[in-house]
Amino acid sequence: MINIDRIIWTMIALTLCISCKDRSVNAIGFASKTDIRSANKYVSIYIDRDGRCQVIKGNGSSYFQELRALSADSSEIFIIDSPGIFFRTLDTMSKRPFTDSTRTDSPRIEIYYEGKKIYDAYKSNEDFWSLFRSVMTKLPEGYNPFRAGDSSIN
Repeated sequence: MINIDRIIWTMIALTLCISCKDRSVNAIGFASKTDIRSANKYVSIYIDRDGRCQVIKGNGSSYFQELRALSADSSEIFIIDSPGIFFRTLDTMSKRPFTDSTRTDSPRIEIYYEGKKIYDAYKSNEDFWSLFRSVMTKLPEGYNPFRAGDSSIN
């Protein structure tokens, strides 16, 4: 059975990946977007203020360049616990954006909040882990870059 909602959300999210670049993702209600990229693979995590979440993964441009999606596969929409805590952490992070262009062998992480890039680094720091600690176990299998052996970007 075809899930029309999933198809619509996938099309919207793919359009955002391809066309939005650094612009706001608020047009469809997502206040936060996180791109986790390794080599030419990416996982984009979209979260709205009600805790609705969707993950898009696929192949794209090199993680040294601006993300351009070449393929995309989307998860089902799911709900995260405690979106209020997640967004309070984002509020704190947005007051002191973090950028570090030192390239390492770690994935590149870019976090957008209310249309602004607030985190861009080839590493994860304490703020990043404070933000995603409560979310990472909720991401579906096959779309979870935090789970060892997951097929998302590993």
